[in-house]
Amino acid sequence: MNTDLIEKIRAFVEEECKKPTSKYGYEPFPAHFVPMAEEIVPELADKLNADKEVLMIAAYLHDIGSIVHGRADHHITGAQIAEEKLQE
Repeated sequence: MNTDLIEKIRAFVEEECKKPTSKYGYEPFPAHFVPMAEEIVPELADKLNADKEVLMIAAYLHDIGSIVHGRADHHITGAQIAEEKLQE
């Protein structure tokens, strides 16, 4: 598992949540993103025999569109942000 990549994605999401422009403030990071990645992913990966690295990245990025642009079309904006970030 590429822990450096996961840490970079985690830090990116946390930074976006900390920005004054964050649509929901910092709270979603510790209350939603971290529990998804730290608690749900290991259980889900084991249950589905899935790639834990992919699930961790998805858990951190799954609602990034909401943080940056708001809830409307967050599935589209989030996919665009994730694609750009992963290409870096």
